Parts: sequence; structure tokens; C-alpha cells
Amino acid sequence: MKQEINNLIIELQKYDNPEGYSLEYEEVKEKLNHFIEELISTGEEALEELHKLLEHEERWSCLFALEILKKIKSEKSIPYLILFIEKNDNGNYWESCEDAMNALISIGKPAIPHLFESVKKNLANKKDYTFLTGALTEIKDERVYNFMIEIVEDYIKDYKKYDSWFNIHMFVADFDKQENKEILPFLKELATMDNLSKSEKNEILDTIKVIENPEKFEEEIKKQAEELNGFSEDFKKFMKIIKGDIKDADIDKDEFLKRVNEADEEFEANFLCKKCNERQNIKTGLIWSIDTGKENKYLFEYEIMCKKCHSHNIELSQEGKMEIFSKQMRILINKDKGVMPLGKNIMIEDKELRYDKAYDYILKRLKEEPENGELYLRAANTAEKFNKYEEAVDFYKRSLYLNPRLIASYVNLVEIYLNRYEYYGVTEAGKKAIDYFVKLTDLFNSHDYDMATIYNKEFIQDFLIEGGRMLGLNVKIKKIGRNEPCLCGSGKKYKKCCLDKSK
Repeated sequence: MKQEINNLIIELQKYDNPEGYSLEYEEVKEKLNHFIEELISTGEEALEELHKLLEHEERWSCLFALEILKKIKSEKSIPYLILFIEKNDNGNYWESCEDAMNALISIGKPAIPHLFESVKKNLANKKDYTFLTGALTEIKDERVYNFMIEIVEDYIKDYKKYDSWFNIHMFVADFDKQENKEILPFLKELATMDNLSKSEKNEILDTIKVIENPEKFEEEIKKQAEELNGFSEDFKKFMKIIKGDIKDADIDKDEFLKRVNEADEEFEANFLCKKCNERQNIKTGLIWSIDTGKENKYLFEYEIMCKKCHSHNIELSQEGKMEIFSKQMRILINKDKGVMPLGKNIMIEDKELRYDKAYDYILKRLKEEPENGELYLRAANTAEKFNKYEEAVDFYKRSLYLNPRLIASYVNLVEIYLNRYEYYGVTEAGKKAIDYFVKLTDLFNSHDYDMATIYNKEFIQDFLIEGGRMLGLNVKIKKIGRNEPCLCGSGKKYKKCCLDKSK
């Protein structure tokens, strides 16, 4: 029997070579199917040799050994399968871990004590092996259910113990396998937590749906699968678009540009504050996508600061990056909006510069023209794009010191402080917003202002009306009679001078 097993193992290894690796899985499986079935029939007698194959995760024979162990269902395989997952869960061959997980699930309850020992040890060391916890949570057992409840309760109590290394939405995904609806109140509470991204919450809500009504949920999944038909055909087109190659993507350019330039005011991305370690969802406004050649970078229309400690030391979480990436996909497939692809460069002072050089460029320009108020205004606008809002505020103030007629600087300062007050709850920002709003109104009513970076007077009027409403102020806009002398000092009537220029 031993020689027979050795011969079968040799046959199983027949395609562990460059020529074999060029073949598709289905083709290799068909060629080896007879030997696979023979090894399954030998049962535990083949385990020693099959376990050795797990040491070489890159080989075809390893993949088929995992499938064979799933059929044999021997308790002796448990430590080898657990070790395989721990070795490869975060590596290049993580997909094979699903087969190891399924083998453990097929073994069932005898695997539970070993899985408990491994999962608890890993959690204590802040390691989350998704396929290992998946193997445990898919086995229906009261001990497993109670353990899952314990972890969920602890996460709700103090999520920071787990955040950044533990995927709670994936951990709870198998609660339906436990067939116990008593978990529902815990899951519903979990789904309301502010630190979780929208996509994480949706996955938890899906778990709730499948527990409450599995038949209805299955119908929804089938419908979603139908809607995604043809998705793979659009992926190459999508990759061109996120790199800014719109003309080569075979799309309606005008319609596409209209959508990507329109902000999605309801969209929130998930961010992690590096100062207080709080994860949170923040409205971004319009998003500019920068292709760096490696990982895309994003710039945002709105100020991004921590809702808890108001720090600007904040960055997209991994979930946040995936949310924006998914949004870019929907822009192509489902007509979403609000993410503008810029390629590798952005425009500064009518110059096209690499995004990582742009801010240094504007700082250099300030040194060249330190008395140019309009340049400080434009530098502040650039600082905003890079979420450097403290620098932006200083630049706007400096621009007004050099040129008190720059009305755009007042508009932008009001916007910054009003947003901090309204959205981030910074109390003192409300008073500053009012102070700058009053100065903005006085400057506008003087009719003696510089329109740099603002292209029409009506925008300022609309801003004053809306800003006054938000701040609870009664705004009075002073108009100049058409036949009155123009305030610019030209000596002409207003209708013959600045009235035409202000339109």
C-alpha cells in the first residue's frame, strides 16, 4: 500500500513544473482526477505524504492535496491545515487558504478546540487570519456562538483594541451558520458604530438580512449578480479612465466629464486620525484622483479633519481607499459621479506640474514675489487642495494684508470657518465665520473690490444670501444706481463703467 501511495503522489506531482504551471486549473484537474480519487479512497494511510505536500504552497500538488484532505476529513490533518493558513493567509498564495479552510470545516467539531487555541492566540497578538476565523465561525456549535458574541461585545465596548488589524464585518459574516437569531440586537448595534465605513456597515447589514430572511436575501444576491454581468469587459476601460486616459477609453467624453466634475454631496469616505486613532466617515466633496504609478492618491474639495480632536493628521483608511476605488468603478458602470481623474499632474498657475511637486512650487513662488497679495490667494487655494488648511488660512490673511480688496480671500475664509462650525462642531469657528462674513459684506457693498479668482458678481451675492441664512444674519446688499458716479474713481457713470465689467 505504501508503494501504491508513493506512486499516486508522484502522479499528483506530475504538473509541478513550468510547463504544468502554464495550464489552467480545470485542465490539470481533469488530467489528475483519477489519481485524486484513488488517494481519497486510501483514507488516512495517505495522510503523511499529503501533509508533506502542504509545505510547497506554490505547487499544483499542494492545491490538490488540500482538496483531498477535505474529502478524507481526518482529525490528524487539523494542525497541518491550521499551520498552512497561518503561513499563507497574508501571502502570495492566500487563495489556497480557502481550500484549507473548507477542509477544516469538513472535519467539523473535532477541529474546534484546535481552532480556538490558534484563533485566541492570534487575537492576543493582534493577528487576524481571516480563513482561520472563517473555519471556526462556519462550524455550528454553541461554544463557537458564545465566543463570537464575546468578541462582538468587546468590539462594541472598545473597537480601538481591534481597529486597523481586525475585520469585524468579516468575523460576523458567518453568524447565519450558527442559526441563532439572538445575535440580531448585537449586530444591529454594531452596524450603527461611527468608526465603520459604509461598506463595512453594509456587509453587517447583509448578515442581518440573511439571518432574518435567507430566502429573500438569496433573491437579492441573484439580482445583483445579473446587474454585474459584463463587469469584466469594462475593467480595462475603467483602468484607462482612472489613469486619466479618457480619450482612449471609448466613452462619451462630454457626458463623463460632466459627471466626474459634479460633487457627490452625500458621499463619505472612511478616514483614520493618526493623532487620536479614531476611525470615522467624512464628507469629501469633489475628489481628484492622482495616478502615481503605484497607488492612487486623492485630493478633496472639502477640509478633512478629525471630528474628535480636530487634527489634520488624518488619512484615508484602507476601507476609505476601497470606497473611492469602488465609486470610480460605479462612475463607469452605474453612472455615479464626483471623482475626477487627473493622471499624474495638476494645474498650478496655468502650469502642469506633478502633484508631489506642486506645493513646493507655490512656496517657491511666494519667496519670489513676497508682496503679491493675489499670489498668496492662489497659494492658499493650492494649500486647500493638499488639506493644509492652517497654512491656507495664514495665506488668505496675508493676501488681505497685502491687498485688502481681494474679496475671494474673505469668501474662502468664511467657507473654512463656517464648515468647521457647521460640520465639525468647532464652536470658536462660528465667531470667526461671522467676523469675516461682516467684513466680506462691507467690502462687497463698497463696490470697490478685486475679483481675482472669482468670475462673476452673482456668485458673491448668492454666497452672501446663503451664508447669512446659515449664520442667522440679516444681510443687506447695497446697490449703486446706474446713473450714479462709479466708485472706481473713473469719473464715469456706473452704467458706463464697472457695471459692465461686473457682469
